[in-house]
This record gives sequence, C-alpha cells and structure tokens, in this order.
Amino acid sequence: MQFKGPFEPDTEKRIEASNRVLLDPSRLEALHRTGLMDTGNERAFDRLAHLAAKFLNVPLTIISLVGDKKQFFKAAYGLPSPFDHTREVPIEDSICRYTLYNKPIIASDVTTDPLLMYHPTVKPSGIGAFIAIPMATAEGEILGAFCAVDNKARPWSEQDIYLLTELTESVMTEIAYASRFVS
Repeated sequence: MQFKGPFEPDTEKRIEASNRVLLDPSRLEALHRTGLMDTGNERAFDRLAHLAAKFLNVPLTIISLVGDKKQFFKAAYGLPSPFDHTREVPIEDSICRYTLYNKPIIASDVTTDPLLMYHPTVKPSGIGAFIAIPMATAEGEILGAFCAVDNKARPWSEQDIYLLTELTESVMTEIAYASRFVS
C-alpha cells in the first residue's frame, strides 16, 4: 500500500510493528483455529455490531478478522456496497491491521490523525472519525479489531471507548465459544 505523505517516527514504528505481527505464524494459527474466516453471518456477531452502532450513534461498525492476505468482515452494521456482499478488503487496504500490535486506533478527525491522514482508503471511504479496538485472545494474539466509523469528525468520549472495549470483550467471548467447536 502506498501511503500519501511522510510519517512521524512513532507512526512509522507502529506501521513496521503491525506489519511484523501481521505475518506472525502463531497469530495466524490462532486466527485459523477460530474457524471464522470466510464464514457466513452469525446472529451473535451481527447483534454486537448493531449494538455498537446504536450505542455510539455511528452509521458503520465492523467486526473484522485480519488475515495475512485480507481483512474479513465477520459482522458489520451499515456496510456499504460492494463490501456488504464481498465482506472483505485486500490486506493492503486494511486499516485494522494497524491494531495488530495491540494498540487501539482512536481518531476523532482522520484528517489530523498521524496514521490515518495518509492512508489511501480513508478519504475515498468517507471516513471522518474512526475507532478500532484490538480483538485479543487470552494468549494475547490479535485476531482483528472491532471498529466504529463516523462519516464526520467527532470527539470520542471515554464512555464511547469504554463501550466499544466492552463490546469487543463480548466478541472475544463469542469467538472463544465458537472456537470450541472447531476441530
């Protein structure tokens, strides 16, 4: 992916660290063990995406799993076409991949965020504010992120961050439960 601008040193480090974790074999194995990549919609995940959208008053929420080649939308609320059908983006277009080293992305205004202001998919997607909470297993492997998107800049309150973090824990409970039935 070609970012369109220079980075601050901390942002450059975040990108490099996330890219290393992206291909980590133990992380990819943990993701594979869930059995959730490329699966159909499931009510439990869809319900959590819907609740996040309503609680945060945003038009779009996504529960995404980040593989080595693509980001898969396990659940979403308000996902536009064609993504509502394909339910994935190439890894090169993924924003959620930058949560893989277990740090959330909290951008009240993507035009001023040191990472997102240069991300090539942000402006065409109409993203104004973005928050992504990493989805970590009990062993610490990051499978993806639970994201909330607004089409305009807005401040994220402590309550917003708390709510999405708690809902992310609920997603991980569902993943742990579903993973018990995968051989």
